[in-house]
Amino acid sequence: MSWNTKPRLEIVDTSPGHGPDNPFSPPMEFRGDEKEFKALVLARYRRDHWLRQWLDLLARRHRLGRPYAVTGPWRNPMREIIEDLSHAAPSRLGGKN
Repeated sequence: MSWNTKPRLEIVDTSPGHGPDNPFSPPMEFRGDEKEFKALVLARYRRDHWLRQWLDLLARRHRLGRPYAVTGPWRNPMREIIEDLSHAAPSRLGGKN
């Protein structure tokens, strides 16, 4: 993550090729299907603390009915991931949800 710019945490862009500043973006050469996209994001979720926090925040926003946006070609499977996480156990960020 580039710390020179503040990320807009309520916006998820799934457009390919956005590099390390966008954990929701598959590599430019990604040719997988929705299942493979979900596997990619969930693998990143398991190993990347920053992404876990970001996804937990989005899941909480979803659960509370607060706005967020998902754009790009992989928006539907990304929304499914956020919705699934919103029904999971309380956030790792602490506190009750």
